[in-house]
Amino acid sequence: MNKIKHAQPATLAGLTFILALSLTTPASGLSTSPAVSPASTAANAAMNYLRASQISDGTILLFGGAGSTSAIGDIADDLFAIRAVGIAPATVVTTSGKTILSPLSTITATRYISGNIGGIGKLSLAVAAADLDPRAFDGLDLVVSMTLAYSSATGSFDDTNTWYQALAMMGMAAAGEQIPITATRNLAGRITGSGGFGYDAASGADTNTTGLVLEALVCGGYPITSTEVLSALAYLKSVQHGDAGFGNGFSSDSDINSSAIVIQGILAAKTDPTGSAWQIASSNPISYLLSAVQPDSGIYIVTSAYKASQTAAAIPALMSRTLPFSSRAVYVRRVAANQALYFPYNQHRITLPLIKK
Repeated sequence: MNKIKHAQPATLAGLTFILALSLTTPASGLSTSPAVSPASTAANAAMNYLRASQISDGTILLFGGAGSTSAIGDIADDLFAIRAVGIAPATVVTTSGKTILSPLSTITATRYISGNIGGIGKLSLAVAAADLDPRAFDGLDLVVSMTLAYSSATGSFDDTNTWYQALAMMGMAAAGEQIPITATRNLAGRITGSGGFGYDAASGADTNTTGLVLEALVCGGYPITSTEVLSALAYLKSVQHGDAGFGNGFSSDSDINSSAIVIQGILAAKTDPTGSAWQIASSNPISYLLSAVQPDSGIYIVTSAYKASQTAAAIPALMSRTLPFSSRAVYVRRVAANQALYFPYNQHRITLPLIKK
């Protein structure tokens, strides 16, 4: 069990940042429209880049090979990007008739989630993004799988891994379930002395985990004015690079994946990543992503071997979309059963139709 820790008092620099933050927070909350038109233009062009790399089995490969367990994680990231630009996932079809959903077989999915609760959470997020129901996915009830790992006494889905705890919480939300407040408090209690969150109990704070945790805390109903959320934002500001992007902590350079997940965390906290609080000279985190748009419309660092992965990560951030994506199948199930609607299903965007392209 993780001992609940309290956030450290904010420094003077942190208080100055938080004041700037309050001046750039949208009064009406997170918008579903892109922050700037160049961002949405780049995101849609980037989606065409990804679709051009779709292989015969329907997969858009980011890291793993076809049929591998890692390919399920690739497909999840693909689905997040597809939904972010408003395309119906079932319409992303190859010339052989396979869709992006075709590789999500029970055998592959079961193999992917067998190792950890984080895998179950991410698969639930992917299934909902596919407009399907995580409670009825090829004979799997992912909510049951996640619940079996949950301790109501401690609020833990995973005692040591913060990344898995956050993914499981968001996976529950994607399935339409209410995240237990004990789980949210458990996650908030994993804050480090720097104000950020680390991958596991043995790790210091990092940008990627902190961005993901911000999304999960908001899913769990944690106040965006809480010490933990404000401290996490202040931590992210303290490690922002001179080009306005963010790195992963293992390199002094900014990278696309880290910058994208930080942007999503900022957005989840109802804060504008293009606002003055995140401005460095004439740049901001969104303009950093736009600076990586390549002639082929991909969004990546030219020297990287993972161009598709970076492109997929950038698209939701450019479209100002955060996890989880809602599923009409989940919405219909809960309404038909007269069950309460929780985040994100109590948001107005559930009624927006998906685009067939």
